[in-house]
Amino acid sequence: MRNKKPSSLKIYIYVVGTMIILSLLMEYSRGTVSIIYRGIFHDYSAQTTGIIEVSEKYLNNTGRGKAANFRIEYGYSVDSKYYYSSYVGHIDSADRVVEMLSKYQLGNVIVYYDPSSPNMAILEKGGFSLFVYMFLFLIILSGFLVYAFILLEYI
Repeated sequence: MRNKKPSSLKIYIYVVGTMIILSLLMEYSRGTVSIIYRGIFHDYSAQTTGIIEVSEKYLNNTGRGKAANFRIEYGYSVDSKYYYSSYVGHIDSADRVVEMLSKYQLGNVIVYYDPSSPNMAILEKGGFSLFVYMFLFLIILSGFLVYAFILLEYI
């Protein structure tokens, strides 16, 4: 049985790994993982005309006060089947409330959808923000930290 004090490197790896895993869980609860999944695994190459049915601002209770956010809901038809979505794009941001609501008012809109999964649609095509790349980096880093912790502890 081992009875030695853990090294500072082990403690550092454990603390940083735990913080990364907790932050990933928080982002999962916020829906960031869904945004990454949609951006990586779906091809929004087809387009159709849709109708924005809801375009409104609402206040979100963040725990640090109320923050403005937007809700945009739209319907569209592909091969005589009607779909409904509220997903705007890969870079939804509460900081862009006024811009989004002025850009997406009630009425017709171009909807981009995945031809192999027509229920997956967006209004804005575009790349990921720096935040999403940092999020993916943290996922990879946490995997390496867990691996390093296991190596240091058991080998």
